[in-house]
Amino acid sequence: MVGIAPGLVKTLFASVLVENFGDKLAAALPTGRLGEPQDIANLALFLCSDLASWITGETYVIDGGAGVRSGSM
Repeated sequence: MVGIAPGLVKTLFASVLVENFGDKLAAALPTGRLGEPQDIANLALFLCSDLASWITGETYVIDGGAGVRSGSM
């Protein structure tokens, strides 16, 4: 069993945050952009593939580097 822990992704659910704070939040990330649904889908596809057959018991944080950035948002 593996888990995916996404950061802020541009979805309908997050649209208010993205519209009001998206540029500022993206600028604070090492990647310089917010996540796209495809970013999360790419990880999910990899984890479901034979390439990840020996991966188990992990949670993958996929947040554009928000967890490693310095300074404040």
